[in-house]
Amino acid sequence: MAAMVTTTKSANLPRFSIKTLMLSSIIVSIVGLLAFTVISFFVMSRTKVSGPLYQEIIRNKDLVADILPPPEYIIESWLTVHEVRLAAERGDKAAIAADKEKFVRLQKEYDERQVYWGKEPLSTETRTLLLEESLKPAREFYSIANNDFFPALEKGDQGATQAAFAKMATAYEGHRKQIDKLVTLANKDAEQGEKNTAVY
Repeated sequence: MAAMVTTTKSANLPRFSIKTLMLSSIIVSIVGLLAFTVISFFVMSRTKVSGPLYQEIIRNKDLVADILPPPEYIIESWLTVHEVRLAAERGDKAAIAADKEKFVRLQKEYDERQVYWGKEPLSTETRTLLLEESLKPAREFYSIANNDFFPALEKGDQGATQAAFAKMATAYEGHRKQIDKLVTLANKDAEQGEKNTAVY
């Protein structure tokens, strides 16, 4: 009886020819390939240069750059020196101490970023502007601040303080000119990089 039941069940099962099975396999493969192609295209279109995700990343980086002072540009250090002078005029020793501490931190951040970029694969022109041409006046700026400006300020020597401030202004302007050149070069390189990547 058991054998008869098994035979009956087998007889009721659908039978497919080899041709049908092969055709089904081909169709499944084609559908899978098409699905993979569509998904890959969707992902690539979103992540490629100029794609939505790429634009979002660039937009966020630009926003941060617009909000935060850049460590490689000593403009915030220069602003802090102005704040120190104003605090000195008011006789606010607590503000002077706080601003000096801030100045030390900013110099440390600048030095750290110099080390970082020194290890990065930069173009020759970029490396020269960032690690040499803009660095030299920046170091002069910090040296004058630490060795002349702050000591004179603490002694109450207004003549020496003013002389040091004038020297720092010259060093800052020299640094700023090189930074302006660097920004122009970096924007040009970024634009060219996007064009080269878009080809692919």
